[in-house]
Amino acid sequence: MIVMLRATVDNVQEVALHTQLILDTIRREPHVIVRELGRSVLLEINKATAWEFSEADRMFVEKLNRSQLAPITRLARSSQRLSEERGRKRKYSFDSMDAIPYWYKPAARLFDLPLDDFLDRLEYWLHDKWGYGENTTHWNREPRMSRLKWLT
Repeated sequence: MIVMLRATVDNVQEVALHTQLILDTIRREPHVIVRELGRSVLLEINKATAWEFSEADRMFVEKLNRSQLAPITRLARSSQRLSEERGRKRKYSFDSMDAIPYWYKPAARLFDLPLDDFLDRLEYWLHDKWGYGENTTHWNREPRMSRLKWLT
């Protein structure tokens, strides 16, 4: 599907010859990325007016990989929470540069939890249950370091 999407840039008419195959594939394929790529190919073909959707196909493609639930509006206080989190001392050291904004913040949104509550729960499991400390994940604390000595 990636190749097909790329081909729509250079020769959309040729790719349009395969619209029914693409449509059949994304109807039966469970893999979300394949379905999304197929959706993108079909939308590009349609945008170039190389193929017209039937009404049923249009509805299927437009709804594919999209939530049927209405979006939830939230207050924009995430940057304030993030700056508060950077100053907070925890038992486990969360990386505020990369891990918090790019990994934990989206996960907290997924579970509809405030970031600090999500990190509290995560810290409970990492530190209290599994025994990871504040700097356990630092490279120089790696317990298998002796295996890597020969590399240096």
